[in-house]
Amino acid sequence: MGTMLQAEVIEVHSGDDLVVMASLGVDSLYKKVRVRLQGVDTPDAYKAAPDTEAGEVREQVSSMVKGKMCTMDVHTQGKGSWVVTLYLGRDTDKESLNDILKKQGYVFK
Repeated sequence: MGTMLQAEVIEVHSGDDLVVMASLGVDSLYKKVRVRLQGVDTPDAYKAAPDTEAGEVREQVSSMVKGKMCTMDVHTQGKGSWVVTLYLGRDTDKESLNDILKKQGYVFK
């Protein structure tokens, strides 16, 4: 496991491309960061209509996590984005968003 952080999902660009406000765990410091889901590859939904596969996955992910507090397991922190496993809610014993999407066939190959 990497670094565990609490985060609120504030934007959903695609099923595997999100923007979060991550709690750095120190003195109420937060960082707005773009995250990618480790091992997940969904269709790019930038400007995709809601009735496309990309749009449907984006809306599904948005309904599950947007505006909600989640727990992130941060695997790598790059300049442009972090690679994470995102757990629904504050507990890591719940299923991760990564696993939900992989079960639907959106596996990064």
